[in-house]
Amino acid sequence: MAERIDYTNIFKSPTLFAMKVLKVMPLRHQAQILEDESSRILIVSGRQAGKSTLLAIKALWTAFVKPSQDILIVAPTLRQSRVVYQRITDFILSSKEVKAHILKSNMEETRFDNGSYIRCLTASKTGETIRGFSATMLIFDEAGSIENDEVFSAVEPSLAVKGEQLILSGTPRGKRGYFYNNYATNDKTKRWQIYKFTSRVNPIITEDYLKEERANMTENRYLEEYEAEFIDEIGLFYPQELVAQCSEDYTYTLEREEGYKYYLGADISRAGSDETSIVIIAVPDDPIRKIRVVWAEGLKYSDITVSSREIIRKALAIGVEQVLVDAIGIGGGVYDIIQKELGSSKVTAVTLEGERRETAYTNLKIMLEKRRLILNENDTKMYHQFSSYSLKEKVGGGIRIVKSEEIHDDIVDGLVLALYGVESITKFTVFEGVNLDNDFFKNWAEQSAMQSVIKSPLNSPFYYPLDYLEK
Repeated sequence: MAERIDYTNIFKSPTLFAMKVLKVMPLRHQAQILEDESSRILIVSGRQAGKSTLLAIKALWTAFVKPSQDILIVAPTLRQSRVVYQRITDFILSSKEVKAHILKSNMEETRFDNGSYIRCLTASKTGETIRGFSATMLIFDEAGSIENDEVFSAVEPSLAVKGEQLILSGTPRGKRGYFYNNYATNDKTKRWQIYKFTSRVNPIITEDYLKEERANMTENRYLEEYEAEFIDEIGLFYPQELVAQCSEDYTYTLEREEGYKYYLGADISRAGSDETSIVIIAVPDDPIRKIRVVWAEGLKYSDITVSSREIIRKALAIGVEQVLVDAIGIGGGVYDIIQKELGSSKVTAVTLEGERRETAYTNLKIMLEKRRLILNENDTKMYHQFSSYSLKEKVGGGIRIVKSEEIHDDIVDGLVLALYGVESITKFTVFEGVNLDNDFFKNWAEQSAMQSVIKSPLNSPFYYPLDYLEK
């Protein structure tokens, strides 16, 4: 172990530390935050703006230069917290000067010979995993995605004891939660030193790149992701909060698990930039357990032979009960190819149009509200596509579900088709269409709340609003 030098006077500036020791030249906005010693810092950032790098430098400088520092990096999931932590690890490995003073380093903790340590932790749903830790510096990354305010209240006492620094950093995720509320009320409370910057602060990000990204997502999603704007979600049929509450951290797989039946939904691309989507869900034999999306992908080509081959390959790999194919347009040709290979009993041609399509979208929403469905939080494509659907008033009164033309909806449509197969088509003939003009849906548009439910026929996991069944 190298002899410990007092670095406090040599590297009083974290920016100088980054340049001299880590061989990194911070950008202007990064240097400003690196030098800020405020007790509470809130960073609202666009994607790819360098916030993970500046957080890593700030944490590493603090631990390396100052003795006995307890630094915690917290994010909604362990995978997210490891983004900043991995940057720290990379800096350590690239600097012999820093590496010489490391006592211990693994996937979750690094200890220094001056008594300091850096840990990365997951916030969990309620903050229980971090309750009880003490910290001189607490960094919440992706703070906008932490839904439960209890997570923050669980750790604030640790800072009160130490009296050091709390940093909230993230990309906006709607006008809600601790992250947004502290940002929005700071003009009155004056509790936070706030920094806000868009993705344009990154010199590598070009206007052409931003234009391309804007064309491939909803306007609201673009404003959040790249312009760092908090967007009011009123009007979204599938609000982010609703999708987030049903999301878990796992990996897609085609390995079959006992106790489940599998259904594949295929939404066939028609032209242009459309994608053919393949979505597979696992439906448990035990009704207490939840349905899980085990596979979702979009094929960037429209050739029906290639699309059919991929659908057949996935269906055989996991052994599906049913393949549900969108039969509109060229989907009919795909259906013909697949049913010849798998047999007519394994393949169903589905036509979801008009009220029947709105019924299917509504059933999906109810399943999400009742938390009967588990989504993969790592599937950003599906996450983005949920925001494509919104509720709009009709010219003559009433409400309808509309889809944005700015973003693909193929994956969500594939999910709707897969769920269609969970029970027989009887569901759509017995309860044909949803009356979106009744009072229930008018109230739903305002508060997105489901108060009363009843199970549908055939003991399916779909739920119907009592108001609808009584009409």
